[in-house]
Amino acid sequence: MKSFLKEIEIYFSNLLIRFLRFKGTQEFIKKPSDIFDSSGKTKILLLRQDRIGDVIISVPVIKFLREKYPDIQIDILFGNYNFGIRNAVEHLVSNSYCYRKNLITDFVLVRKLRKEGYDIIVDMFDNPSTTSAILIKLIKARYSVGLDKENNYLYSHIVPLPDRRKVHIVERTANLLLPFGLDPANLDLSLEYHLTENDTKQASELLGLKNDNRRLGINLSGSDISKYWGTQNYIDFIKLVSEKYKDLDIVLFAMSRQTEELKLILSSTTSRQAPFVDSVHEYALMMSTCDFLLTTDTSAVHFAAAFKIPTIVMYSIPDGEHNLKPWLPYNNKHVIVSTPSENISAISPDKVADALKELQQK
Repeated sequence: MKSFLKEIEIYFSNLLIRFLRFKGTQEFIKKPSDIFDSSGKTKILLLRQDRIGDVIISVPVIKFLREKYPDIQIDILFGNYNFGIRNAVEHLVSNSYCYRKNLITDFVLVRKLRKEGYDIIVDMFDNPSTTSAILIKLIKARYSVGLDKENNYLYSHIVPLPDRRKVHIVERTANLLLPFGLDPANLDLSLEYHLTENDTKQASELLGLKNDNRRLGINLSGSDISKYWGTQNYIDFIKLVSEKYKDLDIVLFAMSRQTEELKLILSSTTSRQAPFVDSVHEYALMMSTCDFLLTTDTSAVHFAAAFKIPTIVMYSIPDGEHNLKPWLPYNNKHVIVSTPSENISAISPDKVADALKELQQK
């Protein structure tokens, strides 16, 4: 019975692959090559409908595409989860769209995108995405560009995917520039987050004007419980650094679901809370005012790199010492604190306080 079910699974999997496969000659692009027409009528659609941090690490690609093609239409498709961070790239793109995983609204969206008549779709994922595969098929751009991964049969133009264990996600994604005649090895891929005067003003209104004290931001939010350091650890750390550094304005960044933890930390320390806000963009604005940041391995790492905020990052490395390069703050001053435990709560507050001292010396 199991063998029969496996055969059915393989049959339908192959059927799907045949449906999605690019119908034409595929090209593997291993060096900078001007493949596409760069006239003002060219239209490009970028697929980035995934996580918040992935938008930030994609900024260099979008920036250099815009610099090379200042007059063409470059649009981007977000997902429901990361649409709130579109401000990070809206100054670089022509139109922003949101894929909401809703049958009716997405049907209307796909029809609209298909009518745009895109020349090129760029799949910015470095992991296979079923959603991207279906969108590429339905939108029917003339060309499609993607990294050389398991579903590379989707693309007309395939670029190398460097080793995920050794090469930073920013540099892996930047290989998507090769078919546009751009060599990522010769480009400054440092992350950026565009702020307007109104953004800076809003950040001050949300957190208050900065005085002479340095601001230490502590990001309590993580994608799961294993990325929460622990309420008592935060309390002990804040007490340690408050006693040692009298000029620190310690601000806690958290989600509304962490209200109880926040109350305990605030009642036990001299820290204060960043207000809960309605958008990821406002969250990022407040974070941009920090002089230092303490965080776990979350999108805050990429925000800090974009704002050039020296950062302490806590990692769990259960299987022993791995190469952390793919997940480090990119081109940004940082100190790493790690534990072989599956939960970062095993990291001591003393160790993190020492990391803050090291970071200041940098």
